[in-house]
Amino acid sequence: IQNLEGQGLSLSNLGLATARLGNYNQAIQLYENALTFRRQTGDLIGEANTFNNLGDAYLAANNYQGTISTYGAALRLAKSKSDRINELRAIDGLVAAHSAVGRHERAFDLLQQRLALAQELRNLREELKSFESYAQL
Repeated sequence: IQNLEGQGLSLSNLGLATARLGNYNQAIQLYENALTFRRQTGDLIGEANTFNNLGDAYLAANNYQGTISTYGAALRLAKSKSDRINELRAIDGLVAAHSAVGRHERAFDLLQQRLALAQELRNLREELKSFESYAQL
């Protein structure tokens, strides 16, 4: 039906299914195609979500450069729209990626941002998750 929003969402969802099957390279291609449509519709929250999905696929494929850049893009978009769910998710991905490549100081800085955000939201579950991440790091 030539609906750009539907095409972006559908490709992103296909990427999720493909990633769950363990085919991360194909999922990455689907997410990148989904981003094309997401950008055309101006759906910044959808775009942030797809960037987070893409970051997950890059992380699973051990592509840390791709992981960091896509989670970074998701974080910027999420902050611009005050989308706290995608913001927390992007921070979690960045912490995992920076930790994996030995950038522990950067990971700690991100966790500090995460904890501050969780406290601002008065979300005890997210605060606890922040402390758990600190302990793991």
